[in-house]
Amino acid sequence: MIRGVQRKIIVIKGDKSSVFENVYFLLRNDISDANRSDGDILREANKIIAQNYSDKKRKKYEKRKKIRRGLAIFLSGLLLGALSMVSVWILYYFV
Repeated sequence: MIRGVQRKIIVIKGDKSSVFENVYFLLRNDISDANRSDGDILREANKIIAQNYSDKKRKKYEKRKKIRRGLAIFLSGLLLGALSMVSVWILYYFV
């Protein structure tokens, strides 16, 4: 909660976005109107949004990758076990 100070807030309203409804940015106190233009501030806000959204997609991809890797290891172990049982069966009955 912000109390006792004046803060500048930028609100970016999402237009038909499936991810964001509204995005709120609080400007730092040391940023004055002379230091940055509106375009610079909006570019920075868009950069932050893009980074956070891509991080979620990357984490989701890494989770899927781990699941696929585990499934591949399980199936290869299953196949190796079946092949070893077949080879033992062949050696037992034909040798």
